[in-house]
Amino acid sequence: MMAIGDSLYNGMRSATIDGQKTQGSPPALIARSLGITSFSVPDLPRPVLVDLENWLERLSPIVGVPLAVATIIGDLRESIRFWATGPANVPSPSGARAFHNIAFAGATIEDMYQLTAEKADACARKLAADALAGGGLTSLVANIGTLLIMANARFTLAPDPELSEANPFRRRTSLEIVAMRQPRRLLVSIGHNNGLVDIALRADPAGATHLANELEARYPELVCQLCALPAAVEAIYVNLLPAPSAVSSLMPTSTKAFDTDLGRYFESYETLMCYRYGTYRGERLHEIDLEVQALNQRIIDLFKVRDTIGRVHFIDVFGRMKGIDSKNNGRNAGNTFIVDGRTCTNEMFQANPLPGSLGFKAGGLEGLDGIHLTAVGNALLARWVLEAIAEKEGVAITQPAPVTDSLIRNPPNAWSWALFAYRDIMRAQAGKPHNRSALEVTAVQHSVDIAAKVMSRMSLTSGKPPEPGV
Repeated sequence: MMAIGDSLYNGMRSATIDGQKTQGSPPALIARSLGITSFSVPDLPRPVLVDLENWLERLSPIVGVPLAVATIIGDLRESIRFWATGPANVPSPSGARAFHNIAFAGATIEDMYQLTAEKADACARKLAADALAGGGLTSLVANIGTLLIMANARFTLAPDPELSEANPFRRRTSLEIVAMRQPRRLLVSIGHNNGLVDIALRADPAGATHLANELEARYPELVCQLCALPAAVEAIYVNLLPAPSAVSSLMPTSTKAFDTDLGRYFESYETLMCYRYGTYRGERLHEIDLEVQALNQRIIDLFKVRDTIGRVHFIDVFGRMKGIDSKNNGRNAGNTFIVDGRTCTNEMFQANPLPGSLGFKAGGLEGLDGIHLTAVGNALLARWVLEAIAEKEGVAITQPAPVTDSLIRNPPNAWSWALFAYRDIMRAQAGKPHNRSALEVTAVQHSVDIAAKVMSRMSLTSGKPPEPGV
């Protein structure tokens, strides 16, 4: 078995990918459930550039923020040097020259048939040189996203410390590598970075149009090359696009809701952990869901024309996500997941620093960025794929059990205020007025509420208003 695609199969969590997270990626869980013991994943020796959860931990307590920021900037600079400025590719700690899971974070549809390790290497070195030459924070982060993608892709596609001419994968794309290695089963997760990010993390008014245009321009070639793979590749499992309204990063800002054919929607939404602050009316978000649903059917239709031997199968990620959408439809036994005493849902991840809270308040299916999966989310996605494999192949499977990861077990305390502070700053920069609803608070009010509760727990105050004349 092999897997190709983007961050959802790479194992990224909270915008961070490392060797421990790749071990818990959906393809790795699927392989273990099928009893495939030889399935190898990228054993990244350290986080690729970004280490968000660890950085937030450094920001606790808040009085140490200035020193922590300086340390984080130093970590970022050193990580850029490590990943993209050495004389050769970063070697695999295990000495591997190839992996079975070659999905890499940030991958686009066209990367599957255009990007090679050699191209990624050249791009990463150029971006790293530019980032380090400036010396300041602005230059370091100017192209951090693209640099992360290229460094991750280079290591994943051809983990050769020399990227030598003898490496057979050096100039091969993901699909070419699959064609060379001819796995019996191929898992595919791609398309999220061709417009869905604009919808879910930017609330871009043109996001849905961008996604539709990208799919029309890029997906036919992907379909053509997948269906042209050697006959030895007996089964191909393709994840369809997810439901934007069920993504954690889009949270309601109103208590008013209305029912539709796709479930309940609130009157208004905003992006929380976002690249750019944006809002949606509930009616428009419902329309976008319908548009993405139609695009999924378009993907199926494209494969039907090319897949003459019936080896391509689909995982309805859209429908599955709507089925566990407690954020919009309210919690019930079917859309909440209780793991180690924590109730995990598709709400935005929130921490709770109060004693007895286990550090956890809400969310749990997706990490701090509101889009990449936690260990619980990875297990759910793996389950959906495994059910499709069992149905199509008639094989026995052992469903992976949802487990808590380090983020859910011990969220960074700084996240209890950083999420709202970031949202408030982005909102202010966007020139949006703050219209407080029952579902949201400002960062300041959130901190005040926490402080009041802490004082009450410590019996420093009764938590009641003072008596007249006192």
